[in-house]
Amino acid sequence: MKSPKRRTHKPPVLGMMALILVVLVGVISVFRQLPHKSEVDTANWKTYSGQHFTFQYPSNAVFEEPTAPDYLLTIRYSDPTQHTPEPHDGYVFSAAYLEDIKTSYDDYVKQQYDANKRICRTTAKIGDLQTANLAGMQGKMFTMDNCLYTSQTSEYYFSGPHYVMIVDKTVFATPQNSDKYSSVLNKILSTFQFRK
Repeated sequence: MKSPKRRTHKPPVLGMMALILVVLVGVISVFRQLPHKSEVDTANWKTYSGQHFTFQYPSNAVFEEPTAPDYLLTIRYSDPTQHTPEPHDGYVFSAAYLEDIKTSYDDYVKQQYDANKRICRTTAKIGDLQTANLAGMQGKMFTMDNCLYTSQTSEYYFSGPHYVMIVDKTVFATPQNSDKYSSVLNKILSTFQFRK
């Protein structure tokens, strides 16, 4: 007499695959319903066109004229609806063209980096100097988180035969607004062009 075949218990592979598929579809549908960062609307932006560089910026930001051609110009925005202690939630974008630097480019960047480390040493996390590229020009940059009243600052340094260009973007923001202002500053940077 033949003994009955013993069935070995195998996990239902098809059932497990179906369960994984259902969970995956559920996660994707929930993700699609979450709010996503909106694209920065540049339709009403203004253009700064100087001797050494050009860029676009939001029309609701305050533009501070440079004291000399491209010497130091600043774009500031403070959210008027925020009721936080000064400085209000907002951002600052600045660009400067400095001629006749009395030291080498590398020494100048290192001096600026060290000065920021001294100023912010107790409150900030300061990143290492890194290679940067802005509008096709190679340079150096570093970031600072939580330096004094700022959420994040990124400083970019570029050099030419007898000049140093500095581009700085700073966010003053509560955590819920930090991404919004960073998006605007990154969009300003994406419009930045050096003039030859």
